[in-house]
Amino acid sequence: MRSRHYGHPTVDHLRQNLDPLQIALAHRNQSHPQSPRSSNPGRVTFQLCRNRTLQLCGYTM
Repeated sequence: MRSRHYGHPTVDHLRQNLDPLQIALAHRNQSHPQSPRSSNPGRVTFQLCRNRTLQLCGYTM
């Protein structure tokens, strides 16, 4: 029997590691610059931030 080897984690695995409270608190922390405003209100963007791993860097409401 062959085992499957995936190169990227599944979306479900990524979602379970995202805590909305931690994300909200991180965006109140001024240790990193604010992202420019988007023309698409309510859109969440994933980016690679300087000196940080993949995280939510900016969102608009």
